[in-house]
Amino acid sequence: MDTNSENVVEVKDKVIERVKVFDKKKLAIIIPVAIILIAAIIVFANRNLIMGNYNCEKGNYQAAITYYSKIKKIKGKTLSQYQNLRTYESGKDALIKDDMQTLSSVVANLKNVTTEYPTKSEINQLNIDYEKRNEEIKKNDTQIEEVTKLFSDVTKVSDIIGKCDELKKNKLTQSQISQVDEIKKVASAYVEIKGEFDKGNNEAVVEKIEQLSGVYQKYGISKNIDEFKDKAQAAIEERKLIDEKLKNIRDNFNAGNFDSSLNEADELLKMNLKEEEKKEVETIKSTSETKVAEAKAKAEQEAAAARQKAIDEAIKVNASTLYEEFNTNNVGAENKYKGKMLLVTGTVYNIDKTFFLGTAYVNLMAGYVADGVTAYFSSEGKSQITNVSQGQTITVLGRCSGRSLGSAILNDCVLVN
Repeated sequence: MDTNSENVVEVKDKVIERVKVFDKKKLAIIIPVAIILIAAIIVFANRNLIMGNYNCEKGNYQAAITYYSKIKKIKGKTLSQYQNLRTYESGKDALIKDDMQTLSSVVANLKNVTTEYPTKSEINQLNIDYEKRNEEIKKNDTQIEEVTKLFSDVTKVSDIIGKCDELKKNKLTQSQISQVDEIKKVASAYVEIKGEFDKGNNEAVVEKIEQLSGVYQKYGISKNIDEFKDKAQAAIEERKLIDEKLKNIRDNFNAGNFDSSLNEADELLKMNLKEEEKKEVETIKSTSETKVAEAKAKAEQEAAAARQKAIDEAIKVNASTLYEEFNTNNVGAENKYKGKMLLVTGTVYNIDKTFFLGTAYVNLMAGYVADGVTAYFSSEGKSQITNVSQGQTITVLGRCSGRSLGSAILNDCVLVN
């Protein structure tokens, strides 16, 4: 018997003892009142149990649970029914929330229920709902897996977006919703990234990849996206270099430094220029080539004129005479020739270069003297004597520096004929 029932009996006994002291007349009035009072007390004392049972019969299990929870020292079948109802209701709530782990535990705990409520049919229906929902979840998992596999073929990534929208029409768990949202996000981002990459919007490519925060790496397109990023970053760096070189070539061209602008044009045309930039650089190159050619022709004309002037103004003497003058009167010869430009003709005896500096020189014969005159050639003149041979008569233009080791010396020579 519950504690509440024991209290009712005690109250009832006390009421009866007091009633016995009244006379029969009074008893006729008091007894019915007492009975009503006792009944009211009994009902009041057991109101939570009564209302709990009543709501069970009506199927209002949440209300029944509330009433049962108010019973002090609840025990026996009432306690079991209370616990089973709570378990059953938690299962229904888990079904709504897709908490399959909780629902699985509830179904297992309700297998051997012996209380009247929840009913067997209700428990069976909950089990059926659990199995059905479990199959739906497995089916959704399979479909999600199939969609994920599409990432293996980047040409089909755009199809993933529509398939994710179709999947969202299914009843998905919260975890599945998050997964589908992530898959769609990655697929959409890939399509956007590729679109920006194809349009050459490299800053947008890098920005969108960074916004993905590496989540794409688990979907099999890491290599593709990393390649987009690497190429975009390389293009950004190239663009910085192009902009710098474009500024330099424009500055040099406008300043008339056509040699520099011509070299820079060749470098720029190997780079990934925009169409209008390419046309501009090609124009600069064409104009620079013309200007460089004109400057070269002018310089050659001026050099030729200067050389001819030097030849015309130079002291003309043959190797034998020059040697003889230095040999017979070195002081007079130095006074006459040293520091002056000479045009010397003679027969080649030897062609060589100095040991330490590698300066090219030619020994001209003076009669029977093999090295009567030594002509040291400039870097320009060095290339002129590559085809000169021993015994050949040549004329050289050079500045006399006097005599050394018995030989008249000419420096910075060039071949005249």
